[in-house]
Amino acid sequence: MISAAVVGFSLRALLHLRLFSVTAGGNNVPVGLETLVFLYEPWLLAEIELFSSNKLSAYIKPAAARYKLSDVRKKCKDNLPNFLTHAQKQGLGVDFNKAVTVEQCMRTFISVAGKGAFDATFP
Repeated sequence: MISAAVVGFSLRALLHLRLFSVTAGGNNVPVGLETLVFLYEPWLLAEIELFSSNKLSAYIKPAAARYKLSDVRKKCKDNLPNFLTHAQKQGLGVDFNKAVTVEQCMRTFISVAGKGAFDATFP
């Protein structure tokens, strides 16, 4: 585990080496190894977001099939974490009410409450 962290930090430091920067159209464009990061970072971040979204949908789908939307809305509102303020809970309540599908409601809940609370709320 520690060796993986050392390799990761070392690689990150290496990839952020820049020989100089060129200003083009108001943007600072690095020239050097950081150019690779600059070119591939948007694509990589989009791929990570897509992968995460697909995995989250696959995780939620079995639980969503077992519940009705009205029941999910109530469970989500009743099981919000205690650290949230009253205003935050009200805002999330509006989001739960606006959800058109069970999956949307559950996705909002798991993003706020986390996997443990999700599993406890929707066994």
